[in-house]
Amino acid sequence: TVAKLVLFGLAARNVPYEKVIKDIGIINISIGSFVILSAYLGIIENRIVYQSEKYYYLGFTNPNTVAILLFTIFPIINYLYYEKIDLKSITIQSIIAFIIFYFTKSRAFAIAMVVMIVLILIDKYIISILKLLCGKITKKVIINLFFIFTVLSYLGAKNYASNVLMSKLNLLLSWRLWFWNKYVSSLSISLLGLDFEWETLGTLDNAYLVLLYRYGLIIWIIYMIIFSYITKSALNTNNSIMLILIIVYEVYLLVESYPSMVNANIVILYFFSLFWAKNYTKNTRKEIITR
Repeated sequence: TVAKLVLFGLAARNVPYEKVIKDIGIINISIGSFVILSAYLGIIENRIVYQSEKYYYLGFTNPNTVAILLFTIFPIINYLYYEKIDLKSITIQSIIAFIIFYFTKSRAFAIAMVVMIVLILIDKYIISILKLLCGKITKKVIINLFFIFTVLSYLGAKNYASNVLMSKLNLLLSWRLWFWNKYVSSLSISLLGLDFEWETLGTLDNAYLVLLYRYGLIIWIIYMIIFSYITKSALNTNNSIMLILIIVYEVYLLVESYPSMVNANIVILYFFSLFWAKNYTKNTRKEIITR
């Protein structure tokens, strides 16, 4: 995951951000269509699990995988065509999202889509997100949301059975808090992360805790810096749609680990766009001074 982060960062050098995410969108649509079609044609296994509900794996080992693959397309469309987004396009997105949720039953996907659609509706038709978050306190909260969600994840894991509300939240989130508790109770946080078998402790659907325990404090700090930096940039440049997408992905990270991967997270790619642009400006200034 870390190597992929670096490689994507290097590949994005001197490439416009819009082109980067447009290409990723085309790739994801192509791969998603190919895999789903292959699953239905019987080329690959289309596993269906019957529990309380049907879960369609569509060729993947986990239904959440296809959900995040298809989810990535929505932020890309909203970013590239935000000025043209209206009630009609929001309705179409909602219908498609419902169909994806119906087949995958991915609660994480549903939560992220609801947050994104609600924030877009607020920004478009009620009040600008930038105005809504322009206060001193709200600004600090949004800039430090990655850190706040990490703390909430840890506290939620520690106190998942402390009261009725937490127990209900645990059930609503498919026993996620119970699994979080297993990790927090069994493992310690280290600088470079721990090498452990996932099977022994079960699923950890929380990217903040995955980064802390699996990848270590150093990688978690790097991610925190990235998210704080792009949030500040979005606020300073009045980039409302990027700010919305950052919040959406930070919420997604609460209930799923996949969005921590750079190929599934277009706001991390936005950081590299800013990083290379800043370096280009610095180098240009040095050249001018030298001349």
